Amino acid sequence: MNSKGNLFIFALLGFIVVAAIPPLIMMFFPAADIIMRLILIFTLYSTVKGYLGSGMIPLLLSAILIYLLVIKHAFLTTSIFVFFYVLLAFNFLSVIIWGLNIAMMVTKRH
Repeated sequence: MNSKGNLFIFALLGFIVVAAIPPLIMMFFPAADIIMRLILIFTLYSTVKGYLGSGMIPLLLSAILIYLLVIKHAFLTTSIFVFFYVLLAFNFLSVIIWGLNIAMMVTKRH
């Protein structure tokens, strides 16, 4: 197997480990469980309110999503939430690194 395939496997294993850490922390530390659930509640409510505005329908939809995602399936939702935020952070940093690389290439030419 070539080194590019190994890099893909290591990245995939790293993402799996990152997604598995939040449920483990939530199981062993009850305070972290409560804090993460509160973060999920505020995130869901603000997202639904941002898309649909204020009123009865967004409040009802937020309540349904909070029940399903935070109360019934908290560990899965937390894993997905942290996983996507890690991906977002890597993507953001990759754009910064790409911009710095372009800036360094422009300064080397002059």
